[in-house]
Amino acid sequence: MRFLLLLPLTLLLMALSVGYSVALWKGLGTLLSEAKFFVYVGLGSVCYFGFLLLLRVFHRSIGFAHTFCHELNHAVFNVLFLNRIRSFNAHAEEGGDVEFYGRANPLICLAPYSVPLFALIALSVKLFALPSAYPVIEGFVGFFVLFHLHSFFKEARPYQTDLQRYGVLFSYAVILFMNVVLISWVVISAALGFAAGWEFLKSGIFEIWDIWNKSRGAL
Repeated sequence: MRFLLLLPLTLLLMALSVGYSVALWKGLGTLLSEAKFFVYVGLGSVCYFGFLLLLRVFHRSIGFAHTFCHELNHAVFNVLFLNRIRSFNAHAEEGGDVEFYGRANPLICLAPYSVPLFALIALSVKLFALPSAYPVIEGFVGFFVLFHLHSFFKEARPYQTDLQRYGVLFSYAVILFMNVVLISWVVISAALGFAAGWEFLKSGIFEIWDIWNKSRGAL
């Protein structure tokens, strides 16, 4: 029954993901022409790979950081939805959990796979920083975008309890949409400014509207 109730929303999220993917593809030429502005974001991404290599050299794992960020996402979205945190646990080997008082919802459950939390925090610093600090901030954005994607590809498995709670199909639809929109917006906003990020968000809406009109015409 829940599957049938969530099916329309699942299809809508898939359509939104297509719209924003088309917008990103159509804007690729413009983004490539502005490639010089993405240098520091790219360097931050490269630094993440270097960081992983350094951990391997010293026989350390990034597992605890991934687990901590996973549970922190749950905790942050619980707070945003006015739930009260009862306990917070994160372990490198044993995983982690967040217990809370209140009601769960898809955003709370799927936030760790959908929201590049640290990259958003780094980007928000740009609102208050001096221009001379922008390269460092952009580097951190690139670093944490890769951190999020690495964690996502390791954790977003169909057997995860978080994904099974609302159905795997719906969960992946949410995750796909959130990642396409948020990661694109974060990277564009970091490199080209918040105005460019806002234009990307608007272009996605226009593409969705255009796809809808073409679909109606075809029918």
